[in-house]
Amino acid sequence: KAGMASPDSRSVILDSDLPDNFEASEEEVWEYARWLGMDPETEDELLWIAREGIKAPLPADWKPCKSTSGDVYYFNFSTGESRWDHPQDDHYKKLYLQEKQMLKRKVNKEQTPRVAATPPPPPGKLLSLRACYAMCVH
Repeated sequence: KAGMASPDSRSVILDSDLPDNFEASEEEVWEYARWLGMDPETEDELLWIAREGIKAPLPADWKPCKSTSGDVYYFNFSTGESRWDHPQDDHYKKLYLQEKQMLKRKVNKEQTPRVAATPPPPPGKLLSLRACYAMCVH
């Protein structure tokens, strides 16, 4: 197409389409999880992010390319931008950090001790100020 950028002429443009039934191995998922900053052993409830991220499609106009040294990089044919990391990796790093914080807040909230509610006085009975104070403080 006219006006389209192109990678180094010695690079090979790779096929970027994963098969619909592609499933990464657990080892690949754990490796990607670690790359995102996750500890797969202690944060297994967040591994869905790595499973999703490892299969993320490339955004429009991005293609994987292989350099003459055999390294894979990503090239945007509209902007001419190239990068070593998958263009969606930043999204999944942010998603991991957000979900980690939400999980931490949820755990902290669940661990916060609850104050036992003081039952109201029986109908028709008034408590002395001292009795009310004693119930509220203790």
